Amino acid sequence: MPTRLFARATRQSLVARRLLINPCHVGRSPPSSRLRHWPARQSGLDCGSANGPGCSASGLKFHGRFKSCWALPPGLCSPSPGSGWKFVSAVEMPRHLVKIRTGFLIGKHPVTRRQLDSGLTSYSDLPATSVTWREAKAHCRQHTCLTGIMHRLPSEAEWEYVCRAGSTTVFPHGNVLTPADANYLYDRLGRRIGAGRPTPVGSHGANAFGVSDLLGNVCEWTEDTWHPGFAGAPDDGSAWTDGGFRGRRVIRGGAWDHLPRVLRASWRDWAPEEARWDNLGFRIVREGPVS
Repeated sequence: MPTRLFARATRQSLVARRLLINPCHVGRSPPSSRLRHWPARQSGLDCGSANGPGCSASGLKFHGRFKSCWALPPGLCSPSPGSGWKFVSAVEMPRHLVKIRTGFLIGKHPVTRRQLDSGLTSYSDLPATSVTWREAKAHCRQHTCLTGIMHRLPSEAEWEYVCRAGSTTVFPHGNVLTPADANYLYDRLGRRIGAGRPTPVGSHGANAFGVSDLLGNVCEWTEDTWHPGFAGAPDDGSAWTDGGFRGRRVIRGGAWDHLPRVLRASWRDWAPEEARWDNLGFRIVREGPVS
């Protein structure tokens, strides 16, 4: 069984999380010339109020501000255990090749508190947390209603494809993580070295795809249902929602209160859909042309 790694008394109902590993290597990445800023556009679609059918968010305030994202073309992703990595677990097996066949656009950073509530005057650039999976989904639907373009959570495969940005190392930038690279709390020996709280998005720069905050700061929801292994997983990068553990969703990225090994690009875990944690947020994928 995977080892239990961390716990926080402030989380409701659950006091521990599981450490699970899923190394994945991107076989091909788009050239930098194809990475471009894609400003959001509004279609004029009349979706009624933000609390209308399909557009409610259980009390979340909707500001409709998803101004920029990065366009990524298709690519290859091949989950594998990695060479000699000691934290490899059975949940990463079997190795399989994933081809993300359709390009997509993804938020440059996680959704912020300002994007959920335009009335905030302080801490507004911090990532939004304590948002359940269903509320995150509802927020995506609100953007769909506002723009007429599909907005959604990323699949697990899409998330890791973006995170790795063409790398095959433990972390996207190499095999060693420092506090300059991401917001995390402890070093590999368990000594406290981090801020002990979330930091404003973009504080640690962006990866080779121009996307920030993929490691540390907050874990991120994905669309996928939790499966403790990849037998039968889709090979096209789509979300794996058939079967698995109902009510559990895959989370990625690690957070501000974690050890470096949880911030690896390959790390994966699950959270109950109703989880409201101070280290769990989300980012948005927008479907659209990337040429």
